[in-house]
Amino acid sequence: MQEYLQEFHCTKDVFLCYRATQATKGRADLVSKGVTERNKSQNVEANANGHRAAQKARAEAEDSDEQAYLVNQVLVEDSYFNFPKIHLIIHWADQTSRYGTLLPYSTEVCKTSHKALKDAYRWSNHVESIPQIIQGYTRSHSFATKELDKAACATEDRAIQ
Repeated sequence: MQEYLQEFHCTKDVFLCYRATQATKGRADLVSKGVTERNKSQNVEANANGHRAAQKARAEAEDSDEQAYLVNQVLVEDSYFNFPKIHLIIHWADQTSRYGTLLPYSTEVCKTSHKALKDAYRWSNHVESIPQIIQGYTRSHSFATKELDKAACATEDRAIQ
């Protein structure tokens, strides 16, 4: 597990461009546009000076590499993996060796708990939905409680008889 974790941390930089915020992506776009504009002006100069096609192609390839490098630098500088889920991964191997593996569990309990809230949201008109969700959830919970009370009373009546 430690080896896989170490490999992940060595290669996680591949995902930095997906971790960038909108502001970071905007800065990267500005850098890209700035480099493109500068390269266009240099190409105009090269055409005026009569550079050969091979020289122009080499210059364009260098410009393209420079642009990719600068955009990547902006994305890497402003992107990071400092958030709880990534930090918690560090502790998994130690915790597993110390306390053993987790017992099998199911997420159905959580899904079932949220079903009533999801239904209440669907029944709302989605405009200022929180009061509507609370009202719908309270209503359905009240009916369910009354049904349970009726069932309990019926069971008690049978036990008394």
